[in-house]
Amino acid sequence: MISLNLHARALQERIDTVKRIVDETHKTSATGAPGPISREARGIAIVLLFAAYEDLLTSLTRTLLEAAINLRVSNRRLQPGLRAFALAASAKSARDMSEKKLYSTTLPNLIEVSGRGGHHCTIDANSFPADGSFMKRSQIEVWCRLFSEPYQKLGPPCA
Repeated sequence: MISLNLHARALQERIDTVKRIVDETHKTSATGAPGPISREARGIAIVLLFAAYEDLLTSLTRTLLEAAINLRVSNRRLQPGLRAFALAASAKSARDMSEKKLYSTTLPNLIEVSGRGGHHCTIDANSFPADGSFMKRSQIEVWCRLFSEPYQKLGPPCA
């Protein structure tokens, strides 16, 4: 079983820090208006919250991928989302290949990696399912689809 307590505590600590920054910089003066630094503090709070969100997703991804690697199963036995991570390196190398090398080398290697048996798993724990949107909604949807149950085809991801 994977424990997410470490991730939850880290996120809560970051949120508590942001709350303290906002509380300290938004104390009202004798006139009842917040101090002059309050606007900048709100901007820093947004940056810190985004950093917490990004760190949560990347560290959680690493934890899940490390757990999959520690199962010591072949790529063939992985769930479809985890199999995508196992094939990611081979697929990336296929992007810039000439047509001749694509069919003579790269695609056969991809097929070989996908069907490996035994206890060989090719997941890179440092992978992250980036879709180019840099942590926007579509990025989260890709993340959720990869880590969801393979047969959950109904409804929105992460519902």
